[in-house]
Amino acid sequence: MSKTFKQGNYNPVHGISMKLSGCGPCASASVLCNLDGSINPVKVANWLYDHGHFYSSGTTRAGITDVLQKHGMEVLGYYKPEHQGGTAWKQAMTKMQSLSGDWWALFLTVGKSNGAKDNFWTSGGHYLSATDLKNGKLYMRDSGARNNTGYFDPEKLRYDTNVIWIIRKKNGAALYTGTFPTLPSKGYLKRGDTGEAVKWLQLFLQWYGVYDSKIDKDFGAKTEAAVRAYQKAERLRVDGWFGPECRERAKKVKK
Repeated sequence: MSKTFKQGNYNPVHGISMKLSGCGPCASASVLCNLDGSINPVKVANWLYDHGHFYSSGTTRAGITDVLQKHGMEVLGYYKPEHQGGTAWKQAMTKMQSLSGDWWALFLTVGKSNGAKDNFWTSGGHYLSATDLKNGKLYMRDSGARNNTGYFDPEKLRYDTNVIWIIRKKNGAALYTGTFPTLPSKGYLKRGDTGEAVKWLQLFLQWYGVYDSKIDKDFGAKTEAAVRAYQKAERLRVDGWFGPECRERAKKVKK
């Protein structure tokens, strides 16, 4: 079930103010929680930061696409009306009206200083999520101080919206497409190891859903706990060491 997260409820992430810059993580979390009830804005912000998409200036557009896809969403449409309300806007609205079943949308809105019609949603840039379309109105979730959460006529967004992502849960499971860690000469990775191989391991464990900490190339307690969780889930020997058997199984896992 979708949620409205409020930016002001969270402490800074890596020194970046969530109150000022956390609309991207909040909007993303508000829809991703439909797939994973443990998702929250801090987890999303950490993932975005670790992947170079979260700054004091906010979240990049590419970061929104990446975090949605990484956490199990399929992007059905990516539209850039750029506050002009033209063809791209009409295409996005037509797409929404044609869909059945569960789907959601994220909007990147802007204010007058960035060419928008008004400052209703923001005076700068602000991400919103849309979690329902009922009687021609979109239910918008606003994580910011303006508290504009509720049903709105899409026309209220038309000349203030730069980008729209229309999304739904991915159909079917897929293999991991990232890089698998190269095992060192001793034959396994374990607590105390560092470097690129550990980074690739952490990224795989993150995709698998057992690691939500920083990608820091350091095989510490949290990485070991994630390896153990992976081994237990895959019915491998649970010892916290990532060796050949773990690596081969990783190549066959679908999520």
